[in-house]
Amino acid sequence: MKQAPTVLLLVAAIFGCSGKKDPWIAQRPKTVPVTGVVLLDQKPIEGAVVAFLSEDQQSGASAMTQADGTFALTTFEENDGAVPGVYRVTISKTLVKTKDAANGEDSGIVTGIEHVIPETYTRADKSVLTAEVKPDEKNHFQFELKR
Repeated sequence: MKQAPTVLLLVAAIFGCSGKKDPWIAQRPKTVPVTGVVLLDQKPIEGAVVAFLSEDQQSGASAMTQADGTFALTTFEENDGAVPGVYRVTISKTLVKTKDAANGEDSGIVTGIEHVIPETYTRADKSVLTAEVKPDEKNHFQFELKR
């Protein structure tokens, strides 16, 4: 009979705690879906990091581009979008170059870094890209970058 109180305690802990909602979730700002596509020299770019940085620096959202250049922003939960507002946008992609070992395998020794996208787009203090996320509109942005 000693197992019954232990089982009841476990059941109470599992079901009792799962019914409560995290107060932060209710307090956080509402997001709206934001999607887009990134082209570099008129071609989709895969693996680029897209970041929306609010002008008031109170919110931000980010995503990584797919093979076709598309992205869907995330703020709190995957693909939930961004809080409505005006954003400076940065887009970056960096390739790490490594040295091949004598046997032709990757040695893991970093020999350099290549910035695929020009600095005009990658740094928040220099980016020429902006976007306004609106609460009641389709927020789909196309960014056409040039080298």
